[in-house]
Amino acid sequence: MRKRIALFLPLVFLLCCTNGNLITSNLNSSSTPLYKIFYIGGSTNAANYKSEVFVSNNSAYLRPIGPNYPVTAYGMSTTIYQNQIIVAGGYNGAALTDVNSSADGVNWSPIGNLPAGRFGGNLVVFGSNLLY
Repeated sequence: MRKRIALFLPLVFLLCCTNGNLITSNLNSSSTPLYKIFYIGGSTNAANYKSEVFVSNNSAYLRPIGPNYPVTAYGMSTTIYQNQIIVAGGYNGAALTDVNSSADGVNWSPIGNLPAGRFGGNLVVFGSNLLY
């Protein structure tokens, strides 16, 4: 008899989309989980890049929050690291090196640059490191 193994990720689930980035997280300092879904950037066609940030508390309705993400692009990679949303790379006519973080999806800070422009990849946490 084969055993079934289920993988549950209660705090972080990441889904990168073609036209933007969806990320769910438990960004909350209290002991009660507060799950949110963020949609960051994207494009509506080959030259119309976006920087809007949308959030949902219930996955039924995304509402815009502001200000926008500081980079207008699509194909960025996202993850959660130390209670921060981390967004790296992207494309807006050229591959980008930007890496930004936010605790709330509203206030963004640059935290570094990739060694070379990247887009469409995966940003992952490995131990205490971020790997692209």
